[in-house]
Amino acid sequence: VAAAQLQIDAGKGPYFYLPKMEHHLEARLWNAAFVLAQAALRIPRGTIRDCHGVPLALTDPLEAEEAAPLVRGLGGEPPVADGRRRVQPFGALTVHLLGCTQDYWSDQNTVEKKFDTHLRGYPYDERVEVVEGVRIVKPDYSGLAGPFRDRALFPAGRLGDILRKDRDVRLSLDIRIQAAAARALQNNFPECDGVRRSAGAAVVLNALTGDILACLSLPGYDPNVPPT
Repeated sequence: VAAAQLQIDAGKGPYFYLPKMEHHLEARLWNAAFVLAQAALRIPRGTIRDCHGVPLALTDPLEAEEAAPLVRGLGGEPPVADGRRRVQPFGALTVHLLGCTQDYWSDQNTVEKKFDTHLRGYPYDERVEVVEGVRIVKPDYSGLAGPFRDRALFPAGRLGDILRKDRDVRLSLDIRIQAAAARALQNNFPECDGVRRSAGAAVVLNALTGDILACLSLPGYDPNVPPT
């Protein structure tokens, strides 16, 4: 206890050792605790943008406010971010490509998962385990321990290093072409035995460079709505 108090007085903090967790709810609790620590350090997740800089997924409230007129003009839903929850202004139009960081299970090949460490700004790893018959994700937040201890040194220290990093990811995707591809797909679904199909996928490539300009799958779901 005395050693912990010395660390706190120095503007740092005690070390916590987490023994082997035996229950999936316990794992969820500790995950929530570390997410709160990240929010307390005010480390917003980097923004994912299209090739023109249009935000496709963001967390920073100030950036969400600045992006609202542009997103509205392109037919998206003006993002309302609180600094914690991830927002995707174009919702179902891009969710299959970007993935989801909420309570949904997101494929490892989505942008959010593939560039997770870069978007966070610090090393992060996770593994899937089965506890009491329930599949849970056990995250490794050791990369956040150093910045949390250095928070009193800001803007120096490891926290300052993270916040100075460019954590954004820019894609070759063009959201205008993505929206046009979605309309073309929806307007040309075939009929089979008198029933109009409602599922399909489309990819648009730049034939000269190989860049992916659009990539979508329908139907989608809205990642901005909490799961029920």
